[in-house]
Amino acid sequence: MSAGLRIPQGVAVDLTNNVFIADAGNSMIRKVTPAGLISSVFGGGFEVAVDAGGDLFATDPGAVYELTASGSSRKIAGQPALVSVKGVAVDTGGNVIVADPASNLIHKITPDGTVHTVAEMAEQVSRGMADRR
Repeated sequence: MSAGLRIPQGVAVDLTNNVFIADAGNSMIRKVTPAGLISSVFGGGFEVAVDAGGDLFATDPGAVYELTASGSSRKIAGQPALVSVKGVAVDTGGNVIVADPASNLIHKITPDGTVHTVAEMAEQVSRGMADRR
């Protein structure tokens, strides 16, 4: 592998066996094809996930980005709704699930970009934290 990875933090595989690596030290998402070809597909990214349609989701500390299979990209959520983002997954409904360790919260980002809190630390539950947008 000649891409010179620095601090790889997240890995995801799409339906065609391309491997996506969140190369945090170089602030890049790398793609490794089944043939072994390596390319940079997105600037930034600490965690990565791929949905069933081949869209890629990448996190930076305070934001989540979508890179579509056709190559367009957009920020789907960010601050103030998300303080710090670690870990990302996509469910079968196209919702993006992220961990926000600075807030002790788990968020669901719906396809329209609405951020909902789906799990929180017990102390926060007693204080009645609400959904954020």
